[in-house]
Amino acid sequence: MILIKNANVFDGKNSTLRKNVNVIIKDNLVDAIEEGELSTGNFETVIDAGGKTLMPGLTDSHVHIATASNIRGGARLDEQVVHGVRTAHDMLMRGFTSV
Repeated sequence: MILIKNANVFDGKNSTLRKNVNVIIKDNLVDAIEEGELSTGNFETVIDAGGKTLMPGLTDSHVHIATASNIRGGARLDEQVVHGVRTAHDMLMRGFTSV
């Protein structure tokens, strides 16, 4: 299990931000969001969010990964693939988990 402590959480359902909470992740899914101090002994990994905000992944329902990298028609296929992979990585780092 993973504990992310000292986090603010925007859940996408409520307009208010839950502040200074603990997020418990079990089997790669959010298992619980709890307030107050927790013992860290039961967790494999403990991450201090330092007051940063967690939120659900964003979805881009219309994107062209290969052309989103601004490659024009003259590029070789392997160059387009490399740029497409970089574009996908950059999107993930911006919070898009589904495209």
